[in-house]
Amino acid sequence: MYEEGHALPQLIHMWRIIANHKTIFFSYRQQFVAHMVNSLSKLGLANSGAAENKILSMDLAALIISWEEKGAKRGVEDGAGDEEKAPAKKLKSDGGKAVSSPVGADSDKAAASRRDGGGDFRLNKAMMEMLTNFLLRIAMHTADSKEADTQKISERAVVLFRKALQMWGDKITIKGAYMEKFLSLCHDQKARDQAKKKREYKMSRKEAEKEDQQRMGKDEKDQRGSAVSAETLAVGLDLLKALLEVSDKNNFILDNSGTVKWILYPAFAASSKSQGLAVRTKLTAFVVEFCKNYDLVSPPAQLIKSGFFQSLKEQIEWVLIEANSEKRGDSNGIQLSSIGGVSGSGPDDDVFEVGREGGRCSAYFALQIIEEVATVVPSFIACFTSIMIRLAQKPTKDHI
Repeated sequence: MYEEGHALPQLIHMWRIIANHKTIFFSYRQQFVAHMVNSLSKLGLANSGAAENKILSMDLAALIISWEEKGAKRGVEDGAGDEEKAPAKKLKSDGGKAVSSPVGADSDKAAASRRDGGGDFRLNKAMMEMLTNFLLRIAMHTADSKEADTQKISERAVVLFRKALQMWGDKITIKGAYMEKFLSLCHDQKARDQAKKKREYKMSRKEAEKEDQQRMGKDEKDQRGSAVSAETLAVGLDLLKALLEVSDKNNFILDNSGTVKWILYPAFAASSKSQGLAVRTKLTAFVVEFCKNYDLVSPPAQLIKSGFFQSLKEQIEWVLIEANSEKRGDSNGIQLSSIGGVSGSGPDDDVFEVGREGGRCSAYFALQIIEEVATVVPSFIACFTSIMIRLAQKPTKDHI
């Protein structure tokens, strides 16, 4: 039926039947799983694909993972049962001594496997890699969708990606190309922002904006439209954190640290805006996890070469210096006092998070990062002592 089901409606109908009756088809999963894995990209990654098809691809991915978990659990239980229940038969070894051997254990297991339609079936490495890389791709593919159903797909893909890594992290290879486009956009955003700052330094802001409008042709419009959205950054940070959690089994982060560091600039930039709560939360979790996994005092050679920790230090310093300035406007034109509150009106969720003592601070998330990393590496605080002292002096001067 699969061979004749190249028409997408037939394929969808067939997979929905199996997804809705997963218990019935578990015993015969070896007949379907390979075809399911090969269908995931066709269903979930088509640019013009319906949201229902993407949801179905996630249902299939979740089904395959649950079947794999159930099969592994059953295999462990069957193995334990064989050892406990099988009667012992006395055999003579080459030395003439009697040894015990379970009678019928192998034959019983084989019979059970036949009844179960292949109860010991497991995904091979190629299937594991295809499934895990698909989850990464669809999470990024649907990250900045405006549709609520599609946004849930991205969230679900991150959860399944984390579970797949925990199961197979030491067996699979995550393809760097699938993260390369996203990280390249992060890198391009930094280059554009730095070029703009250089122009603004030489001329007034209004003159720079006027020049931008005059120079911006079709290519530049396309380029500016490719700036990384806060939603995409949040999902990217979630995926990278999931890879960090299995860094003892998978070296993706270490091997690609030179490009992974590109996410820091746009992530800190988004976090420094009043509407960047989601990115701030995920950035904090990512940085703390990174610093816990890799020694800051004597980091691996790959991290020294990539300059990841240097980039991290620069971004934290930038946030603290910006917070120490008197006032600055956010993207909505609201004047934010870096410490002490907001000049103007707006809902509570438009301002930065509240610190322990109730005061508001645009750099609070950066201070939280420093504090949490310092619980593991106390010397980390020394990198920011002078700027933090100046930051602490500002509210004192403002209220005298």
